[in-house]
Amino acid sequence: MVYTQITNTLFKTMHNKVIKGCLFTITFIMVLSIFSATSVAAGEHPVSRSFYPDLEFIDIKELKDNFFDHMVVDVRTQYEYDLMHIEDALSIPADNTDFISRLKSLQRLSKLPVVLYSNGELSKKAHNAARLAAKNNLINIKVMDYGINAWERYYPKTTIFNGINGMTTRISAKEVIKHTLSISEFNTKLSSLNGLLVDVRNNNVASISTSINAVKASLDNKKLLNKTIDRAIEKKRTLFFYDDQGLQYQWLIYSLKQAGLKDFYFLKGGTQGTGKNL
Repeated sequence: MVYTQITNTLFKTMHNKVIKGCLFTITFIMVLSIFSATSVAAGEHPVSRSFYPDLEFIDIKELKDNFFDHMVVDVRTQYEYDLMHIEDALSIPADNTDFISRLKSLQRLSKLPVVLYSNGELSKKAHNAARLAAKNNLINIKVMDYGINAWERYYPKTTIFNGINGMTTRISAKEVIKHTLSISEFNTKLSSLNGLLVDVRNNNVASISTSINAVKASLDNKKLLNKTIDRAIEKKRTLFFYDDQGLQYQWLIYSLKQAGLKDFYFLKGGTQGTGKNL
């Protein structure tokens, strides 16, 4: 059974982390930081800086005060960017194969420093994108502390929220959490509700296991995602989603609500939140 396979695979690396007391802490912090507004005091830097001593950072206040002295780039998927982004930021998804070539083209057009941002402190996409840029001999690249959710809280007037097909009201954090389940709850419901398991991780992330019968429908393939949703509705199957860190559910939920779905579920913390290292 699918639910047995995902349990066995995801729990395989879980034991040691539980012993060390890390799993609860990681999951608890993840829920708080993803679904509630980040508190960013002036001059306060996230702990993630210490894990990336090779990168150059800029805090959101400094960027806001000197915005047009930089070229600001959103490295999330186009889907996420279209829903909400920083005003005047460019979209260059880090998962696309042309990411480096587009950055190089951008730097040929302007000598301004490039600032990369993603979903928040727990999302390391901007950090990893900056490292990838450095490996390709690109310089003058910075990473914005925190991410789009913190920016939205502190600078709503310079945050563009487009929603999706007329849904122009932000879906609350409580609504997302209502559909989020622990691994045990997730598997119990998956087995009892004729569930369809959907992997929405980005295409460059390796699969959990080749034995898991999950449908691949990442956010960077909106056509396939919508097709998967439509198929589930037609077959009357309940959708169960997992991503890498639980960071993309806050955007995915718009497509699900637009389709009129009420019953769907997210795996708490994504695959990393269960203790699976990818």
